[in-house]
Amino acid sequence: MFSLLFLACGTPASVSTEEKALEALADQHAEWRVEKTNEDELAMSHTRVQQLYQNIPVWGGDVVVHLQSDGSLASISKKARSVTVNTTPDYSKEEAVDFAIEAVGGWQRVTDDPSAELWIYNHEGTDHLVWRVEVPMFDDSPSSPVVFLDAHTAKEVFRYENL
Repeated sequence: MFSLLFLACGTPASVSTEEKALEALADQHAEWRVEKTNEDELAMSHTRVQQLYQNIPVWGGDVVVHLQSDGSLASISKKARSVTVNTTPDYSKEEAVDFAIEAVGGWQRVTDDPSAELWIYNHEGTDHLVWRVEVPMFDDSPSSPVVFLDAHTAKEVFRYENL
């Protein structure tokens, strides 16, 4: 009985879909975090995985691993990106929020608590450690700008509207 249980545990079927997706990415020499897995009507699984660099997410580093119903690899949406950047910020999350709010017009327009997270962002071929700061605002209309501030220089690298 024990040997049958051992054999069953050692079979590929006992490996989770998430583990199989991570195994499919093992040769890409990058860090990964599973975000979510969906199964379609053909019993294929589609696992969204986020590339990390020194445990910091890489902007645009999301990959989808597609597995056949038998667990074999069907495809991978893209390859990991090579990243090189100093991952120690030179200023705090709170300072990043203040810098971002100043960049979008000041505290008088802010309607809710801003959020800030560290990310790796590639701008014009150069990797930046950035604070990604989202600022919920309302004046004449609702707005939710997202500002990427270089975590070493505090300069704005990129901005977009998240509504």
